[in-house]
Amino acid sequence: MRITITTSSKFLREDLAFPDVYDPVRRRLVAATPEEKIRQKLLHRMLNDLGYPKGLIAVEMSLGKQKRRADIVCYRCEGELQPLLIVECKALEISLETQEQAFGYNTALGAPFVCLAGSKEIVTLWSDGKNIVRVPFLPYYRELVRCAVHSRCTKAR
Repeated sequence: MRITITTSSKFLREDLAFPDVYDPVRRRLVAATPEEKIRQKLLHRMLNDLGYPKGLIAVEMSLGKQKRRADIVCYRCEGELQPLLIVECKALEISLETQEQAFGYNTALGAPFVCLAGSKEIVTLWSDGKNIVRVPFLPYYRELVRCAVHSRCTKAR
């Protein structure tokens, strides 16, 4: 087994059908499937560019007793951990089914923000109390926390 370090500080194992990529949140190598590449690219951006604290992120989080898992869940800490953002990653384009899947997961979590990440686009959604607001990017962590704390948004549905 040969392990190399790339310029982006990821570990790759090149002897498999899907070379492995290092997940900094789970702290282990994972198979670099097309969906996993989207997830890792987004995680890298969240941690390095958008100010998301690594200690407040869960990857492939189980949702209750069901066999459903959220791709990424980010929390905020207001005395206790509270879900802030749920992210659903897809290797292909984002579809209505992807959105429904993420909102279904969010029924169990109750996060105010939902993000959908695909190979060609990223969308963040939330409710302002009357409408679903949709922006074509993932906001900075501090912006989401500020919005959640000041109650300018409610649970994304």
